[in-house]
Amino acid sequence: MSSSAPRQLDIVDDVMADFLRQKSEGERLSIANGMWRHARGMIRSVLRSENPD
Repeated sequence: MSSSAPRQLDIVDDVMADFLRQKSEGERLSIANGMWRHARGMIRSVLRSENPD
């Protein structure tokens, strides 16, 4: 990444906040679970490629 400006990934913008407010508690948990599973899979893939044995 060549941009000199730091990215603010931990800040939820207004559009996303409105989207999440419209979801039920269960739907928000399901979204979070899917994000967690995706991140875990990405980490697992990186670790496997760096440690093939």
